[in-house]
Formats: sequence, C-alpha cells, structure tokens
Amino acid sequence: MSEPVQHAFKTSTLQLETHPVEHPVRDLPWQAEPVNSTVSVFFIVLVMLNIRNFMEVVPAAAQAFLRWRANFKLESSVHLARARNICAVLCGVPFCMSANRYAFYAPEYLSAVPSWAAMPISVAVGLGYFLLRFFLAWQLEPRSRNREAYRVSNRAFYSMFVLQAIAILLTGMLLSMFGMDAVIIRRLYWVELAFFYGVFLIRKCQILSTFCNPFTTFLYLCALELLPTGLLAASAVFL
Repeated sequence: MSEPVQHAFKTSTLQLETHPVEHPVRDLPWQAEPVNSTVSVFFIVLVMLNIRNFMEVVPAAAQAFLRWRANFKLESSVHLARARNICAVLCGVPFCMSANRYAFYAPEYLSAVPSWAAMPISVAVGLGYFLLRFFLAWQLEPRSRNREAYRVSNRAFYSMFVLQAIAILLTGMLLSMFGMDAVIIRRLYWVELAFFYGVFLIRKCQILSTFCNPFTTFLYLCALELLPTGLLAASAVFL
C-alpha cells in the first residue's frame, strides 16, 4: 500500500527568496501628478479672474522694460502699481511650475523627496526668495527725500518678473507643442532668465543713479541683488 500523503514530500525542500523583492517605483509624468495638475487648473482660474489686470499691466511693464523712467510713471499710479503686484504674485505660480517641470532649479535634495512634494517645495523656495528681497529692501531703505526713487528701483523687479514669467510660460508651451527636448527648453530658460535679470539690473542702476554715486549704487546692488540671488544659486548648487 502506498505511503500516506504527508510522507510523500518528507524529504523535499521548498526554495524561498531570502530577500524581499523590490518592485520598481514608477514616477508619474509631471502633468499627471495630482498636485501639479491641481495647481495648473487653479492658476488658470486665477488668471481668468484677473485678465483685466494683466491687460493693463503688461503694456506698462513693457514700457518700463524699454525705458527706465517709465518705472516712475508706473509707480505713480496707485491702481496700476497694485494691479502689477497682483500679477507678480500670480506669475510666481507658473514660474515655480516651470522651474519644477524643467528642473532649472534642481538641487540635490529635491531628488530625495516624493514627486508630489517637489512642486510645493519649489513654491516655498520662491516665496522665501521674495521675502528675503522684501526684508533687505525694508532694512536698507534710506530715511531721506530719496526714499521714493529707492522704492521704484526695488519694485521694478516685479514689473520685470511679470514679463519674464510670461515669456518663460509661452516658451515652454510652444516648444513642448513641437516636441522639443526638455534639456533644450531648460537651456533656453536660462538664457531668458539671464536676459531679463540683466536688463533689470541695468534699469535699477539707472534709477539708483538719480540719487546715488556709483560706489553707493554698487553697494546697494550687492546687498539687494547679489546677496539674495547668490543665496538662491548656492542652494541649487550645494544643497
């Protein structure tokens, strides 16, 4: 008679994997990430609600881009200056989205965080940069009749930022439609950033020169521009 079933495999061994099998984690495409798509829709809604502000601000900012005296004209209008500030805040959203999507701000620590957290971190870094600029401008504001020109020189950054953010957004949209490689888009972004920031520095020097000598203008640029921008660049390189 045959042996019982429990004795049939008595000498057999079951081979099991001693280490757990790691399943590869698939990163979602940037536009498929829920946080990114939600922020994109939210931004579109805000732009539609403020489309009149953009239509008023963009021509005035373009004039300030071409002629430094136009910055005084823009700031003299309370309504236009307030609309410009609103547009600058809104433009911070697509700017941070582009920085995150095309990695032209890509410090090492961002690669260690989940993909859904990269966008909020980029927004937090951009907000910190603006707050640092505001704090330095507030601390170094002269207590004299030149205060208004000093404020115009600092607020010119917001006008330039509106134009820069729009240019970057349109560049990314158009080149993506034609299937351009992300590396090429990122390089073009760097060129645009350098161009707009360079023009802004020239306009700021021209405004500061109305009440400062060249050496004082240089000191203001070091404290108000090179310090916050240098810290932002250092965070991208060394962190």
